[in-house]
Amino acid sequence: MAKQRYIVVPGILFVAGAPVPLDRIVNLTPEEARFDLLLGRIYLDGTQPPITPVDPVQGGDVVILTRGGISQPVTLEQLAAYFGGTGYPSLALSAITFQTGAAVNAVLATISAPVGWTVAAETTFGGRIAVSPDGTKLLAARVETLAVAGSARLRAVSPDGLRTIIETFPLAYELAPVVAPPIPIGIATGLLHALPLARAA
Repeated sequence: MAKQRYIVVPGILFVAGAPVPLDRIVNLTPEEARFDLLLGRIYLDGTQPPITPVDPVQGGDVVILTRGGISQPVTLEQLAAYFGGTGYPSLALSAITFQTGAAVNAVLATISAPVGWTVAAETTFGGRIAVSPDGTKLLAARVETLAVAGSARLRAVSPDGLRTIIETFPLAYELAPVVAPPIPIGIATGLLHALPLARAA
């Protein structure tokens, strides 16, 4: 089979089991080239070199933003801060299961949202929850005495009003454990229970 001319990418020392020549040019049959070609170690002469794979993105990496013909380097940390978190802005709750018996306006969970965003409840778990005026807490809107499950949808809007996040959370009330008050036992009562009963004569 005819051999073809391949260029070896920088950093590769062996191709098809042989050392790479100084000019980084090798002549291989399609069968000989297949393995290294699939790995991106070589490319056919006259074609574009393979794109070098990039390591996972890190916070200190820089991207170039262009506006009006002016380029500006920006770190991924700066982009994350712009979006209000460590990536795309999101909503989260510290808890989704609550115990029955919480008083009205008791804090059920804290709400995690981008700084400065306005948070509101689009649905209220059947009128059982509300969002605090500052948008940082999920509150009990009424006293719940029964175990119940459902969901609530929260909406957060960016300060400029251009971005919105809507998240639906599964919520549940579980019955609070019943704790009986301790029974006071005096010394005499304790002795009576500890001593065996005398048999009737």
